[in-house]
Amino acid sequence: MTTQYILQPMRWVIGISLLGMVLPVMAQHGHSLKVSETDDLSAADVSFYLQRASELLEQREYASALRHFVFAGEIEPSLYRQFVFQYKLAKTYRGLRQMEKAIQYFSHTATDSAFGDFALLSLGELYLAVDSTNQAGSVARQLLRRFPKSALIPHGYYLLLKSTDIQKDDGAWKPTMADLRRILSDYPKLQMQWEPDLLQREARFFIRNRENEQAQAILRRLQNEYPYSQEAYEAWPQLFSFYPSKNNPPPVDDLINALQVRMMQGHHTEALNMIAALRTWYIDDFAHKEIDFMTARIYFAQGKYDLALPRFANLWSDHASAEALFQMGRAARYADEIERSIHAYGQYLQHGKLNDAWSSYIRFEMANNRAIHFDSAAIGEVNDGYRSVYQNASQRSHYAVASRFREGLNWYVAGTYDSAIVYWEKYMRSTPSQKTRAQYWIARAYAKKNDIQKAKALYESITHTKGDEYYTTLAHMRLTSHDLRAFYFTDTTDSGNKTKKLFHPVSIPDIGNDPRLDRVAMAIRIGEVAWGEQEAEPLVNDYITRRDRGEKFRDYLESLHAYDLAVDVNVALKKKYRSYYKIYNDDVRMFYPLYYRPLVRHHATAYRLDETLIFALIKSESAFRTYALSPARAIGLMQIMPFTGKALAAETGMPDFQPSSLHEPDVSIHLGSHYLRQLADMYKNYIPAVLGAYNAGPHRATFWMKAFNNEEPDIMPEVVEIFETETYIKRILVDRYKYDLKLHAK
Repeated sequence: MTTQYILQPMRWVIGISLLGMVLPVMAQHGHSLKVSETDDLSAADVSFYLQRASELLEQREYASALRHFVFAGEIEPSLYRQFVFQYKLAKTYRGLRQMEKAIQYFSHTATDSAFGDFALLSLGELYLAVDSTNQAGSVARQLLRRFPKSALIPHGYYLLLKSTDIQKDDGAWKPTMADLRRILSDYPKLQMQWEPDLLQREARFFIRNRENEQAQAILRRLQNEYPYSQEAYEAWPQLFSFYPSKNNPPPVDDLINALQVRMMQGHHTEALNMIAALRTWYIDDFAHKEIDFMTARIYFAQGKYDLALPRFANLWSDHASAEALFQMGRAARYADEIERSIHAYGQYLQHGKLNDAWSSYIRFEMANNRAIHFDSAAIGEVNDGYRSVYQNASQRSHYAVASRFREGLNWYVAGTYDSAIVYWEKYMRSTPSQKTRAQYWIARAYAKKNDIQKAKALYESITHTKGDEYYTTLAHMRLTSHDLRAFYFTDTTDSGNKTKKLFHPVSIPDIGNDPRLDRVAMAIRIGEVAWGEQEAEPLVNDYITRRDRGEKFRDYLESLHAYDLAVDVNVALKKKYRSYYKIYNDDVRMFYPLYYRPLVRHHATAYRLDETLIFALIKSESAFRTYALSPARAIGLMQIMPFTGKALAAETGMPDFQPSSLHEPDVSIHLGSHYLRQLADMYKNYIPAVLGAYNAGPHRATFWMKAFNNEEPDIMPEVVEIFETETYIKRILVDRYKYDLKLHAK
């Protein structure tokens, strides 16, 4: 290691001579010390100012960060010869848009023989940002030549590819793309993250070389495989350029795909304007049918069911489109036209040529429609609907199982508890996997009948059952007279502590002398956590050869705030030593981490949410992985879609938002908390509805809320017909409860 970042606490007595040296430098950088601040200078030390500067840099408060860096540098001038100090100073100047200064300090650190690749990559990206593509390409080649074993090699090739792409240097572009594709086979996370951009660049390459068929194939692939990406959104203008004439319109499938991309990304008005401009370009009935269908779907996506319904109806009457009947059933449901929804679904069953599984789903939806506006006088008709589901479906199918349960629930809601018990006992015998659920609700029915002893006996039995933690938790709470409102409603108490402190002093565990970890530690110290985790990732298999060694490695990563990789190590340990960890399912240290707690606490306080809800949601959404990227392109800790993030960033006044910003913990937690508060206000802090809306959309959550009972908040989660969402809600409720136990040592 040629440079070291050594922080030794030093106390300085600042006299007039030193102040005379500090103040002009502060003024030179646009800062000045207040008189009141000089009173404490005798107690200041370098480590404090450097730590505070790092915090401010992480929070993007660049002017204040620069002030603290400069002050520390004046106290201890040798800092200007240290890699970490110069690198962070360069990042600060970059944040202040003082690019010449940033380039100067990145260039200094790039000469370091051990860690220069970090600086070279940052320098190259900075050159691209200021349109110095020649310099960016030169820096990328330096990185590849000087650091051939660096974990940043894929980034180096990617930087070189961007440079040659901008320069339209196809002779260099083609082998660079081939090299990058080859290398990315060993970096699946990067490949998944970069793939839409790489495809877009390949399309541009083919367009430049007049290989239009290949370009069009790639642009269509972007729209079909990555519809939520910015590259898919940008594919349509490029496709449209091949068909500039009304007499030669683009294939209607291309238009439909472009409209679907805009609909899925929330650009509804733009999609409708495209339809208005291009509909007359198409003269055949098939094209008009497809365009009309998309128009109705866009209105549905906007929540304008009054505009969607007549269009779906016309598609059925004019084109005999069975799919329009299905969509009509959905739209009528959310427009609260339940009878119309049931009628449309019935016609769909008759005319849709459905397989058994799809028929079961439609019957289930029809029964749910009847049940949601519950009338105890019509309970026979409602339960007949559910009975028709399990009589016509495989007995093990989700819809058959759910229908049997819903029969009992309907009797319970109607106050006919004996009938509910009978149905749930049948349900328990026919579906052993649902025993805990049935027992819980049978106990609830006994409690309603004031047969407290039977109810208590069932609750006791449930608490000794392994497997279904949701009902086990509820039974425990019933036995201990726990307030269920605390379980189902978010706490909106404002603690008044809105300080966002990102760093806490931590002790670094003794992991032995492993020089491979020097680069890991350095990347994280300079704030490039993702690069540090890339450096450490190849070491995981080596460290988990022994359980204790693997746990120390995890602790080491946690001490460096390398939480993504710490999670991966935990997963690898649990998989390798399954029998050992099986008895530690409630080990909150391992399976309920408090990563990013300062950020979580800050945003929970700011948005009047309890931090346990945010922790539990992050655990479910991303397992605390900032690099998490779903197939639908949801990004980061709280799995926010890029177009949703853009809208939320505008609402919160967040400048310079980019989709990649969602990988940053602070951005993801901030925007996710903002959205949770919107949903909490919409659903009066009732967590199942908030989670249902977060996972499946507010239109569905609003429908499920028709079953809400303020006195019995455990009913609503049982009517969620989407199995994944039902599981999602119940899992997060349990995780939130466990986080509450952990945080409050209950």
